[in-house]
Amino acid sequence: MRKALLKVVAVAVVASALVAVPYPSVAANPEFSETADTMWMTNGVGRVLSIDTGGNTTIVGGTFTGMRETYNGSAVPQRYVAALDLWTGELRSDFAPVLNDVVRAVALSPDAKTVYIGGKFTEVNGQTRTKIAALDVATGAVKAGFDVDVANYNVDSLAVTSTGDVFMGGSFNVVNDRSQRALAKVDGRTGELLDFDANIATGKVKSLLLTTDESRLYVGTSIDEDGEARYGNLYAVDPATGSPIPGFDASTIVDPVLDIDATDDKIYVAMGGGGGEAQILRTSDGSRRRRFSTDGDVQAVAVIGDRAYFGGHWVERFGTADSFRFTSVDVATDEVDDSYYPRVNGTGGI
Repeated sequence: MRKALLKVVAVAVVASALVAVPYPSVAANPEFSETADTMWMTNGVGRVLSIDTGGNTTIVGGTFTGMRETYNGSAVPQRYVAALDLWTGELRSDFAPVLNDVVRAVALSPDAKTVYIGGKFTEVNGQTRTKIAALDVATGAVKAGFDVDVANYNVDSLAVTSTGDVFMGGSFNVVNDRSQRALAKVDGRTGELLDFDANIATGKVKSLLLTTDESRLYVGTSIDEDGEARYGNLYAVDPATGSPIPGFDASTIVDPVLDIDATDDKIYVAMGGGGGEAQILRTSDGSRRRRFSTDGDVQAVAVIGDRAYFGGHWVERFGTADSFRFTSVDVATDEVDDSYYPRVNGTGGI
């Protein structure tokens, strides 16, 4: 049911396809090695928070301040957002927008000619753009027609429809001088606020997933207590109106929802909170099929072929399996694949 390829690239940064062809296609059940491809990376100052891909381009956004060709290579200044060639991993030097603060979310338009970015920034290329902007993928220039005023707080998540409208989630409560809390839908060409309200009463919207048939928008929230994210919820709403999907009740989700992916019959949820966990739910009603407790946040999930790949900063266990920050689950059996064990260093997780 997945439309965007954001999570596919996020996983592919760590686990790369074994067969190399000039312009590879994603197989139904791709095989992955435990060795990462050689490609441009960030300068190690800050993190990558979001990735999306379309056409021949991969866009990364985050808190980083530069990019470098190799682990020990010299850094090229490139703050908060960068573009890579999808097939070679080379940095696209012609895409160099200048921002004054962090990018938390990126999402490409259906034709891959526009990338929407959301975050903390208030200025892009010397122009006022508060928390969300549209950039030309070919040049990095600001798209003049798209202008959204997010008066306060941040944009943390994005999703784009097949017609080019944009869902944006975060901690804001005013959009274009109108009250609109945590989740909004805007025209992807003009930035006009559209008639859509999912009534997110508490918390911030940390994750969004629009299903391939666009019949549902899954919304993951994170609720702070004493300054820390301790609780969360998962909702399924009508993308046209924001109304709840009848019969869907994901009440087993009580921790911050950091990422979501789905197949026709299952929803895969990555969560933080007290230790962290992952859950597999039924799309039919939101009930739980499987739960994996961890000793650290589960920050990302991607369904690719016959596996669901989870990433995070746990250090010893994923459910009952020995695991370290990255693992895969068989989508047919819901069992962890113990044979897949890539080594990932660092403390920030995936």
